[in-house]
Amino acid sequence: MAISLIVGLSDVPYIDSTAMGIVLRTHATVSRTGGGLRLLRVQRHVRELLELTRLSSELETFHSEAHALTSFASIPLSSL
Repeated sequence: MAISLIVGLSDVPYIDSTAMGIVLRTHATVSRTGGGLRLLRVQRHVRELLELTRLSSELETFHSEAHALTSFASIPLSSL
């Protein structure tokens, strides 16, 4: 069963290595099911960390919930 998650980060000004590890493990888990993880409204410091660690290319970020939801349309239906 595919799992797709949108994680809102508008109230998260900072993320430490433990939290980043949880995000990455969650991303790996939902990807294995054929789903996806999207990050919503990522704050500047968190975005900088994603870019610095080169995770910005692995973790999709969105400014609007509508765009994040639409991005799941690219997941093949056979995965759902």
